[in-house]
Amino acid sequence: MLPDFTRQILMDQKKYGSYKKLQAFLYLLAFLSAIYFAYLILFPSAYFAYNFSTPNSLKNTVISPRDSEGNYLEHGQIDAADKLVFDAALAGNYGQAKIELAMDKASENPEDSEIRARKSFQSFFYPEGDPIKVENAVIYKINDDYYKLTDGRLQKFISQNAYSSRYDESAASIADSKILNQYPLDENMIGYADGTLLSYGISAYVVSSGKILPINNTVTFSAMGYNWKNVIPASADEISFYEKDKLFTISSPHPNGTIFTASDTKKSYLVENGKKNSIPSSEVLNSLGKTGPVDVSAKSLETIEACRLKKEILSLRTYSCEIPLEKFSGLIGKDYEFQLNSNKEIKIDKINVTFKKQISWDNFKATIRDLINKIMANYGIEQTA
Repeated sequence: MLPDFTRQILMDQKKYGSYKKLQAFLYLLAFLSAIYFAYLILFPSAYFAYNFSTPNSLKNTVISPRDSEGNYLEHGQIDAADKLVFDAALAGNYGQAKIELAMDKASENPEDSEIRARKSFQSFFYPEGDPIKVENAVIYKINDDYYKLTDGRLQKFISQNAYSSRYDESAASIADSKILNQYPLDENMIGYADGTLLSYGISAYVVSSGKILPINNTVTFSAMGYNWKNVIPASADEISFYEKDKLFTISSPHPNGTIFTASDTKKSYLVENGKKNSIPSSEVLNSLGKTGPVDVSAKSLETIEACRLKKEILSLRTYSCEIPLEKFSGLIGKDYEFQLNSNKEIKIDKINVTFKKQISWDNFKATIRDLINKIMANYGIEQTA
């Protein structure tokens, strides 16, 4: 029975009947609103966009629209012999992605052009480079300090932890301080290995190319595949050794020095200057940075879903299609890479991508798990699978 808060108010039968109907309607509206908001929370959609007329806008959340060679597409212009590639980064699993392309007036009709999708990490989609080789380094330990002999000069490590991020203790030869008179001291010191995760205070950083990138939040940290157990507490002097680079967000690619290990093939790769270089052996792997590798799925490179563009009924120049994403649910990664193959001279004004979660028991459980993981991540607790 619905509660009646107006039992002491007298009204005629006709008005009372209307009042009860209105009351029932309001209760039904509140109930449906609760269901709707629960749906938005448990089965959320994610929206991404890019406007080629305002390439520097902060509203552009689609990542790096480019051609097949990685060059930025000026004004959204794509040659018939080329392709459009772009990414979107988000945490969690989604059931469907809708891609909408608003075309310029001068563009050819892109109808029936194919859009392909893959899921992994942006840096794991890099082309494969040359295999990494073992470095034959000459290291000296003098008292409690470590030095590397490079081109006839001694380079000092900024700390023992910085040395340990690169080499095992056994790699250093014990030497007398007289060796400092034998070789000139290089003014450039050696910091942590690229890819090392550092913390200072409440902030976390990743080292890359002589700089540190501040990680913006725990969602990004987890989405990147990092593990809190691999974070090294750094001193103020160690942090001040580095120049701080731009904020490291969920849309960022993994930086130089990142090591990927494919859980399905056990092969490892080192990210370096836009390529992923294969690591041919455990010996080479052990000679690289000591930060734990990021897990990836090798099959993600070959797992593809596709759709073909159709004209939107209520729009003059907008074409769209929907790609099912269920096939990607078991793959590791936070980045979806989309590739448009048109074979036509086309020009795009805007890109819109909408990710949707379908109503299912599995997605409900995944959302609850994601909510729990976000709470756990805020406290640095290891997450559930």
